[in-house]
Amino acid sequence: MKTPHLLRCMMVALLILTLATSAFTQDVSRQEEIRKYEEAIALYRSTGDRAAEALALTNAGVAYNRIGERHKALENLNQALSLHKLLGNRQQEARTLIYMGYASSGLFERQKALDYFIQALRIYEAVGDVAGEVAAHTASAGIYGALGELEKSLDVLNVALVKSRAIGEPAREVWALANIGATYNQLGDCPRALEYFKEALALYKSLGDRYHEGLTLNNIGATYAGLKDWPRALEYFELALPLVKTADDRRWTEAMARTSIGQAHYALGNTPKAIEYLNEALTLHQSVNNRSWEGRTLLILGAVYESMGQPEKGLDYLNRALALNRTLNNYNAHATTLLKIARLERNRGNLNEARGRAEEALDIIESLRARVFGQESRASFFACKRDYYEFYVDLLMRLDQQTPGAGHAAEALQVSELAHARGLLETLTESRADIRQGVDAQLLERERALQQQINVEELRRVRLLTGKQTSEDLEAAEKRVNQLLDEYTRLQSEIRLRSPRYAALNQPVPLTVQEIQRQILDDRTMLLEYSLGEEKSYLWVVTQTELKSFQLPKRSVIEAAARRAYDLLMVSNKTQARRPAELALAELGRMVLGPAASLLTKERLVIVADGALEYLPFAALPIVSAGSYEPLIARHEVVSLPSASVLSALRREKSTRPRAPEALAVLADAVFQSDDSRLTQARAKAHASQAMPQSALMRSASELGVLNFERLPFSRREADVIVAKAGEPRSLKALDFAASRETLFKSKLDQYRIVHFATHGLLNSQHPALSGIVLSLYDEQGRPVDGFLRAHEIYNLQLNADLVVLSACRTALGREIKGEGLVGLTRGFMYAGTPAVVASLWDVRDQATAELMSRFYEGM
Repeated sequence: MKTPHLLRCMMVALLILTLATSAFTQDVSRQEEIRKYEEAIALYRSTGDRAAEALALTNAGVAYNRIGERHKALENLNQALSLHKLLGNRQQEARTLIYMGYASSGLFERQKALDYFIQALRIYEAVGDVAGEVAAHTASAGIYGALGELEKSLDVLNVALVKSRAIGEPAREVWALANIGATYNQLGDCPRALEYFKEALALYKSLGDRYHEGLTLNNIGATYAGLKDWPRALEYFELALPLVKTADDRRWTEAMARTSIGQAHYALGNTPKAIEYLNEALTLHQSVNNRSWEGRTLLILGAVYESMGQPEKGLDYLNRALALNRTLNNYNAHATTLLKIARLERNRGNLNEARGRAEEALDIIESLRARVFGQESRASFFACKRDYYEFYVDLLMRLDQQTPGAGHAAEALQVSELAHARGLLETLTESRADIRQGVDAQLLERERALQQQINVEELRRVRLLTGKQTSEDLEAAEKRVNQLLDEYTRLQSEIRLRSPRYAALNQPVPLTVQEIQRQILDDRTMLLEYSLGEEKSYLWVVTQTELKSFQLPKRSVIEAAARRAYDLLMVSNKTQARRPAELALAELGRMVLGPAASLLTKERLVIVADGALEYLPFAALPIVSAGSYEPLIARHEVVSLPSASVLSALRREKSTRPRAPEALAVLADAVFQSDDSRLTQARAKAHASQAMPQSALMRSASELGVLNFERLPFSRREADVIVAKAGEPRSLKALDFAASRETLFKSKLDQYRIVHFATHGLLNSQHPALSGIVLSLYDEQGRPVDGFLRAHEIYNLQLNADLVVLSACRTALGREIKGEGLVGLTRGFMYAGTPAVVASLWDVRDQATAELMSRFYEGM
């Protein structure tokens, strides 16, 4: 029986613990909270109540963590952990491990932190505590992100999101949403980051959590900053500040908001205001020991003072930031600081010092990129780091001007190759390795099932667009498709991670100049490769024996001229007003070809374009405008490439495979409408619609907004003519209802050297995986069928073709990703096994296309 003294002590301890917990929920001093916990620990220890002592120790550790005293936190948490283990209290053991992970993370002992989180996860899984699992997943995701394993972080956060929704835990769900947004930000996918942040913001508002609402507003501002939309970024930062401006430990969030506002003012040219906010933030970061954001603030201050003409002061701040980021193993911040120092040194004329810093930064970026496995994630991550490569190219070309003949121009071209179409080069290497071999059959079955679900949901969404629907219906359909695409991307990452063949792959190395000259060029061919930069752009002209380089205007000037020419070409295609387009093309030709005009003496020109230049057909550019318009195509064969290294990879693959036995497979004149004359009048009656005049038919690459696909009667003539020109009796000619998905998947397309699609194209620039080719949308009984061959399915085709021809509109287009070019259908066919794709950059008329294709095959 407990004595009155013992009972009194226990009651006092319980009261103290209650007061301490109350301090946690109110804005009472953290030091007061800790003092009360320590009193409770002493009293429980004296009464022998070990369970209560353990709980008080854990809570004291949490409180120490909140004020940044990590060692004190770990001291209490370690004692608590021993007691929880002794008493068999597994829930509290796991909770204590979580906070030990947070304390270790605060000390930048990230691997130790990850170990604690994983131990906690295993306990939560064993006891069936799903909410605990979510907490452990979310915590470990932060460590994966800090270690540069961004896709692993994303995978773990998605698991946390699914589990939190399953148990109806909105507070945990919103935490996962916010962290997924932050991870997409790090991957450079700002639009997707905004989707998650805005969903999190709405949920925080509904929960009445003003502090995290402010934190999310700050994250949204940072995303707009990533998009260079500084006015909108500043608007969100200023909305965030009053919400996060609270007492004690949360001052670190106020300091983050002040750093963000300072950065926005700097970007908008308000330097005095920027310095005011940044200095306030720096003092706050130092007071709460937030070293990561201290480093970020120092970095921005360095850039501010350099812009004010004070490079020495700027360099001092940058070196302080560099020292901090090196200590913290903050890879992204480390690389960013190195690049800033390199720019400063270059601007001061210290080119060799700048080169050393730039190379160190590039090494970090390359190591981070190697940890990203998904194709889209890797492409978007690389796109947001493209400025590192552009800067290094510019630096090497400045060194070339300083010391001509020292080989710097050749080095710059090799860096350009390193930046051009890296993702495609790696994808091609992967495609030849059959990475699915040896992977768990259940994973592959999930992949097939997901592909089918994506097709079903996308077809449902497309049909909604053509019928009566509400905006809510469309929004819900788009959300389902996006969720499936996200799941599909994550599954592909998992397949790569578990593939023994993928693990054994060596990452392809881009070609050197000597290899380009030896492997790519012959005595009839020359390479023109472009690199557009913020300050200057460059052109390299390479033959078998020579390399010449030229400085061009900066990116913004070239891209404005390219887009103007493209827009006028689109107009002239519809109105026949050719002269304005010719003048715009002539201006662009002078800009990007003029400096090298005297060198263009070879029969074949191989073009590696960059940025908006990829929208333009170089074949249409004139070298010099001398009163008459004569495009390049009049004197040269013009070939466009994503990079010289990609061509080398395609050639290697082609040389190692047997030649396909059959000449040609053509799919043409598909059935798109229910009132098509090939369907019976009775079956078509309910759905009849008015047809467009044949003379105006375009092989439309719609942005999923115009889905009234008209019959392309001249595509039938096109098929007849090219099959006749092939002169092969065993050619496949699939017309009418046979121009279908069923024919495509049942035919052995790997038996044909040329595969030709004469049909409509479908463009989805937001989700390139949903772009595709339109085949028959009805069967012979008049039943609607899925006739869309989507890009994600094209990747899984088995082709052995030398050439795929996409005789449809704008099938060469796709989402523009810096460094990767336009990611569209052409990439899918290359992955499937063809080294060459003929496609269009704009709308083309049915009759004109048929005539063009006839001449094309006659030429071949």
